[in-house]
Amino acid sequence: MTVNHRRRILCSTRGHPGRWNDKTLVQFDHLSTDLRDGKKYSDIGFELLQRDPVTDNIKAVRYTGVWLIVDNGYLSWSTLVPPVTNPSTWQEFRFSKWIESIRKDVECTFGILKCRFAVLKRGITLHGIEATDKIWLTCCALHNFLLEEDGLEMNWDSSDPEEVLDMVQGQEKDVSGMGRGNDGTPVGMGNDESIEADPCSTFNEGATNDDNDSNTEPPNESPSSPIKVWKLTRAQFRDRLVENFHIRWTRNEVAWPRRTGLGDKPNIE
Repeated sequence: MTVNHRRRILCSTRGHPGRWNDKTLVQFDHLSTDLRDGKKYSDIGFELLQRDPVTDNIKAVRYTGVWLIVDNGYLSWSTLVPPVTNPSTWQEFRFSKWIESIRKDVECTFGILKCRFAVLKRGITLHGIEATDKIWLTCCALHNFLLEEDGLEMNWDSSDPEEVLDMVQGQEKDVSGMGRGNDGTPVGMGNDESIEADPCSTFNEGATNDDNDSNTEPPNESPSSPIKVWKLTRAQFRDRLVENFHIRWTRNEVAWPRRTGLGDKPNIE
């Protein structure tokens, strides 16, 4: 399933054979394939900061489209952005660690569903995908309903009402309310020094060979027209996300959005 950073479920696949891995399953996920083909949310725009290699000036480059945060077990689509498997720079390492933390939102949502609905705590004994789908999708719908009833969708300091933009513009959310995490520099490592991957790092979990995407530039487009995310390779787009994140980090513009207060709980008659 796909969730936003408020743990609201945006989309879910139907039942499938247990032998399918994520690379197979994502091809049957309508949201992921529509984003890949530019059929959905293709008109949503955002900007990434980019340093001009000639003048060394920083400029804002406009993009359109939506991208999802995933792990390294998925196909190499530009709209599915995983951490860097073997980061070679501090910028890549920092970016990867942050999106790893953001991706845990979906794992937490699975845990919340299991706690809320006992039927999901153990294997469903029903026969057939259709009956199982009804149980699963009903639990997802009730989960979203309870988020609204409990007021957990309210009072975020985000000014944009479009929930899908939570996943688009790199505005990482944290529903824990604990605020920004510690991101200290390892001893003896400068901000821009190259690093060697830790063999025990989670970067190596589910690693694939898809990081060898071509880094060649996309076809020339009009300077006034935004770049379409789904037209880039994953390596091209992720490099730009890393650069944007690094520039905003050095400007101290990266922070976890926080709740402005619990607000009034809805009155239940």
